[in-house]
Amino acid sequence: MKITGCKFFHVEVPRETGAISEHVLIRVDTSEGISGWGELSDMHHQHPALVPSMTVLEEEANYRIEGADPFQIRSVLDRLGDVLPEAFDLALHDLLGKILNVPVYVLLGGKRRDRIPFCYPIFPMSTSAGEDHSGEVETQIERVQRIREMGQKRIRKYIGHNLKAETAFLEAFRQDFGDEVQIKSLDLSGRFHWQEALALLQDFRRFDYQMAESVSKRFSGPHRAWERDIAGMAEVRKQLGIPISEHLNSVRMLLDYHRAGAVDVANIATCASGITKTRFLFECAAELGLRTLHGTTQELSIGTAAAAHVMASLTTVDMPCDPAGPLLYMDDCTRNRVQYEDSCLVVPQGPGLGVEVDERHLVEIASKGNRLRQMRSRPIT
Repeated sequence: MKITGCKFFHVEVPRETGAISEHVLIRVDTSEGISGWGELSDMHHQHPALVPSMTVLEEEANYRIEGADPFQIRSVLDRLGDVLPEAFDLALHDLLGKILNVPVYVLLGGKRRDRIPFCYPIFPMSTSAGEDHSGEVETQIERVQRIREMGQKRIRKYIGHNLKAETAFLEAFRQDFGDEVQIKSLDLSGRFHWQEALALLQDFRRFDYQMAESVSKRFSGPHRAWERDIAGMAEVRKQLGIPISEHLNSVRMLLDYHRAGAVDVANIATCASGITKTRFLFECAAELGLRTLHGTTQELSIGTAAAAHVMASLTTVDMPCDPAGPLLYMDDCTRNRVQYEDSCLVVPQGPGLGVEVDERHLVEIASKGNRLRQMRSRPIT
């Protein structure tokens, strides 16, 4: 059996918040008619004008992998080089699981759990400072009520720059839900200098959150890469006395943040790193004595299923996980979305990743430039 090629599908799906997210789905085909699926999730961090041509990427990927052995995942990834290796890593694991007729977690050493504790994201308040935020507070509270009725009793709250609006939401949240719905974390997303972050996190302790994330200011480094103030994060951790987490997607980052005393919890995501690297990073974090949680790039069901298989295979799951796409998005790419029950993500069964892609529906959700038009409807700042 040989890999005969691949096909890219560029899709866009609206969230329940109204925002539109773009994804690239990859199908890897074989001479025996078996295919595997991967996903490049939610490209909202990059302006559409800066996204490489999918036609060129698809052509190059086909050139590099045609004739490759699907049983040699590392070799195939080496041939692909920097052509979407994370998405192909998912597709190749899905493909091999289907060839062998086993779930991906079997390829990773076996399943240790059927469900993974989960939390739902509530995004930053978007009301501008000085404007009436009561309507948005009500909308966000209704969103929490909806997920509570679905059996989800844990959230993570992104904190935006309008702290009056954020405070109003948190006050209403605790008034309406008491201790029934937990706040796993407050995610500052690198919006604040560490002194500002420390002050607001100390003030917000009255809302009983369990952890804080990305608590130091992001800035553009010498190579135009986004960086954070590790020393400032360490100071927040020292003074706050509440666990601090950060997105750490390399061994170097794990070592740097650990040595600086900047984090308690490493946030690692499968769609950001691929299945192979993600498992390795979880193992490295455990060796360093760090707790871990599985983060998210707001995946569709392919990426969420991959995350579930990785977490099912880990020795321990220290913190509730973040992948929420199948609940967050108004549409999906599969006939059988990943499921959530009782504040947990359910590990899919069946060969490969355990989800069946609906290729006909991919035509309906194909990217039509709606995300770009939505971005252009906002004022330039």
